[in-house]
Amino acid sequence: MHRPTPARPRRTPARRAIPPLLAAAALAALAGCATAPAPQAPAPEETSQAPLGNAGSLVVLDAAARTAVTCSAVLERALADGRLDVAANLTNLASHPVLIRVQCGFQDRLGAAVGGAGPWQELTLAENAVQTVHFTAPSAAAARYTIRIR
Repeated sequence: MHRPTPARPRRTPARRAIPPLLAAAALAALAGCATAPAPQAPAPEETSQAPLGNAGSLVVLDAAARTAVTCSAVLERALADGRLDVAANLTNLASHPVLIRVQCGFQDRLGAAVGGAGPWQELTLAENAVQTVHFTAPSAAAARYTIRIR
């Protein structure tokens, strides 16, 4: 016995337009996700690592220091013997004195540590004060640095 094939429903012009519209909407949604937001400078308390100068970075190791201290300026210079010298201005954002510890580690151009991390320095910042700390690389091989605050 021969079974009749079911008739396909006719596609109306509106039904033909739906799949391309869905595809276009999906592409538009994906394109919106791929678009990067306009760059904004992060607030100091929101960053745990921030770029400094050309060769350095700042790492704030705990939440209390992150909300109380920021690095407002950095001066990098090469000494006569080729070693890197870094001066960082640390700013107390709090309305009370803050005790922090600061350390600087130097790296060569490939990122390998040069001379190990330096000692931690205790620093008391008066309320809303700015204080400069200096770090000098142990050898001329240092090309980068990381300042750590806790």
